[in-house]
Amino acid sequence: MFRTVAMVAIASLAFTSCIKHNPYNHRPGPGPDNGGGTEEKLLLTHRSDWTATYLGRDKSSGNAQEHFRLRCNGAWKVFPLIISPDDLKNVYGDDLLAFFEYEVGLLKKDAQADPSTPLDELGVYQAVLNSDVWFNRHMFGTWILYLPELDDNLDLTGKYGELTFTIAKETPTEEYKRMIGNYRIYDLEGHGSFEIMVSEADPNYLYYVDGWETGRSVHQQMDGNRDWIYARFADGKLVFYAQFLQVEDYDNIQVDEVFAGTILSSTSDLIGDLDWQGVDFEDPIAQMVYDGNAYRVIPTTVHYDNGYEAPYNSMRYSRLWFSDGGQTVNWAFYNESGVPALPAGVEVLPGTKSTVSAPAVRTRTRATVHRDQLKPVRTSRPRKAAKNG
Repeated sequence: MFRTVAMVAIASLAFTSCIKHNPYNHRPGPGPDNGGGTEEKLLLTHRSDWTATYLGRDKSSGNAQEHFRLRCNGAWKVFPLIISPDDLKNVYGDDLLAFFEYEVGLLKKDAQADPSTPLDELGVYQAVLNSDVWFNRHMFGTWILYLPELDDNLDLTGKYGELTFTIAKETPTEEYKRMIGNYRIYDLEGHGSFEIMVSEADPNYLYYVDGWETGRSVHQQMDGNRDWIYARFADGKLVFYAQFLQVEDYDNIQVDEVFAGTILSSTSDLIGDLDWQGVDFEDPIAQMVYDGNAYRVIPTTVHYDNGYEAPYNSMRYSRLWFSDGGQTVNWAFYNESGVPALPAGVEVLPGTKSTVSAPAVRTRTRATVHRDQLKPVRTSRPRKAAKNG
């Protein structure tokens, strides 16, 4: 679990500016005036002696993580990044520098939003010699781990290492397959319900969940690229968790569309607000559990550093952005009514407990890639309480 305040800010726009005025390791690039001038473009240098070893999927934490050992002797600071070859080609046009610059731009905004955050919690590592790094688990397939070097200002130096690795697809267990099927999740006081379809995404680790916030109980149905989310499989449970979906225009500004838990609500028909800091992506919101007789959805409790605790009251699609230099979170829900409050009941729909077809994979953009394929795991810690208590 980790805080991603600036990662959900308007900073999710593509970061495309180039490093200028350094006479070393640069080459001219096309200028913004289509030929009338030039701007300098960082020259990347591959360091074959900076290596990484993929040590496999580590399941000891309860939530499987990808384990790597880095050997980057002499590197100043290293900012490990993972991307699939397809996303590097389709999203960045195989422009490795564009990928690095975009991610470093978001990193800088994270660092500026809270200067007290240690660099390793932002995914930056120093003295990288035989260093162990864990990433949140990735889906099966081929990936590339890049190791770009940064200077003290968190600027790219141009040097980098890389590793291509493959995660094998597992055979689904009977316990994993037990959660596949169609369900009706309903509010215990009758305020709304949704019929969802749970299908295989990554055997023994992830599901697709389709159908949340669709149907007659809500005024705006999810559609297109925003009609399904991921859920985890952990300890025999289906775990809903907060996740970034895409960037969209809202009232002439670009905002992040997220799936997130809500707290401090008054009733299930009017949810009060999100966590004041925004969204901790990777936070578990709720779990669908089977107790041997029936399924039910139970919420996760949020712990704050002032000792306050509160369970999530709902999970829903929301628009999220920041103002006041990143200090004030703003949000707008797609649906203020008709979304079941937590805890919620679950009805298994007859004849659906079998493997069902999965939805098409969401089209990726620069905004989705860096959030779906996550930075290294940060140290878990309680969230900060609001300044007003």
